[in-house]
Amino acid sequence: MKNTAIVILCLLIVEGQSQDSSKAKTPKILKRHEIGLNILPPLLALSGVSQSQPNFFNATYRYILNAHNALRATAGINVYNSNNSGDQKNAVAMGNGLTVYQTTNSRTPANLMAGIGYERIMGKRKLKHVIGVDLTYNYVSSISSSSYYGIKDSVYNNTHHADIVPIDTGRATVQKYYHKFGVTPFYSIRYPLSSKWLISASTRFNFQYYKINNGNYPAITLYDLNLSGLISEISLFYRF
Repeated sequence: MKNTAIVILCLLIVEGQSQDSSKAKTPKILKRHEIGLNILPPLLALSGVSQSQPNFFNATYRYILNAHNALRATAGINVYNSNNSGDQKNAVAMGNGLTVYQTTNSRTPANLMAGIGYERIMGKRKLKHVIGVDLTYNYVSSISSSSYYGIKDSVYNNTHHADIVPIDTGRATVQKYYHKFGVTPFYSIRYPLSSKWLISASTRFNFQYYKINNGNYPAITLYDLNLSGLISEISLFYRF
C-alpha cells in the first residue's frame, strides 16, 4: 500500500499549507458535474498487492446540488479478482494405504456492481470531508469444478513411495449466479487539484444480502459484511 500512503500524505501536506494561507479568494462558479475513475485497483496490481475482498474498477458520476450536497451514481467491474482460478486439494477418504483427494478449481468470470447514492460535503477549506451512502446491486457468476485422484503409499526396496492412482478423469462443474443487494456507507476526503480536476480517497463498509436457491428446499438468505481495506477507493475526477 505504499502508493496509497504517499497519496494520503501528499493530501495532508497540502492541507497544512492551505491552513497557513489567510488570503480571501473570489468565489468561483459551482461546477455541478463530476465524473471520475477509481485508480486504486491498477495501483494495487502494479505494486503486486493482493486483496481478499473484491476491489472494483469503477466509474462514478456526481451531480452537485449545492456546496454541501450531491447525488451520485457508480458502476464497475471486479477485474483483478475475476480469474482467481487454482486447484485446492482436500483429503476426503483414507484406507489400505490409499488417500483419496478432491481437487476443486473455482473462478469468478463476472462480478459487476452498480449503485446510486447521496453525499454530504463538509468543510470550508480546499480539503473537504464527505460522508454518504450508496444503495448497491452486485451480480456475481461463479464456476467451480472438482475431480478425484488417489495417492497410495507403498514400500519396496526399503524405499517409501507415493504412487498416484487415477480414480476418474472427468470434472463435475457447477455454475452459480448471485444477485446481491446492499447498503454501503462511506467516508471520504476530496481535494481540488485545479479548477477542473480533483482527487478523492474513500473507505467503505459493505453490507449485502442475497438468496441461494436450494432445489426443492426453501431458499437460503445469506449476508456479506466487509470493510474493503482502510482505503477502499482513490478516484480522479473531472469537473464541468
